[in-house]
Amino acid sequence: MSEKAPKKLIPLSVTNMVTNGDTNFDSHGLNKLRAGILGANDGIISVATALIAVMGVFGAREIALTAGAVLFAGALSMAAGEYVSVSAQVNHEQRETFACNSVSCEIEKHEQINAGAALAAAASSFIAFLAGGLLPVVAAVVTHNPILVIVVSIVLLIVTGLISSGKTNRLKGTIKLAIVGIIAFGISFLGNFVLQLLGV
Repeated sequence: MSEKAPKKLIPLSVTNMVTNGDTNFDSHGLNKLRAGILGANDGIISVATALIAVMGVFGAREIALTAGAVLFAGALSMAAGEYVSVSAQVNHEQRETFACNSVSCEIEKHEQINAGAALAAAASSFIAFLAGGLLPVVAAVVTHNPILVIVVSIVLLIVTGLISSGKTNRLKGTIKLAIVGIIAFGISFLGNFVLQLLGV
């Protein structure tokens, strides 16, 4: 009676899904999509919380300078982080090995993964951060009203939540994102209140 050969063990990863015949799955496209969503959300929350904290404490010129600095520096930071993250992911997937049937052997993957994937994800993250943070900046510079900045930012988070959440968890994902934003904005607004109370 012949023994059954053990099943092939293949680690689950983005690249494996692509190389094992799932032609509808594009890991590079996924990286860019993920970078875009994270960049937009981070742009909204990071820029808005920074501006809420200084509005009423700084003058109009200082607020505009702060807005520009936070927007540009934040976008660069997101892009650099995304580049490092995707590069590390690609390097890891290139080193993955597969276990064969009954024969003890390992086959190294030699698939050439496009080196531009990390750059594309970084660019997507940079642009998305700028786009996400732009409206809070405009609201802050034009109105100098932290409440309006909070409202605008929450609306933007709801929009990005509806776009990025899956069909089955769309409402849950959107509510969660909005709650995270509200907590961040609330803490920043409290810090603003303390600064004004101290006369800083």
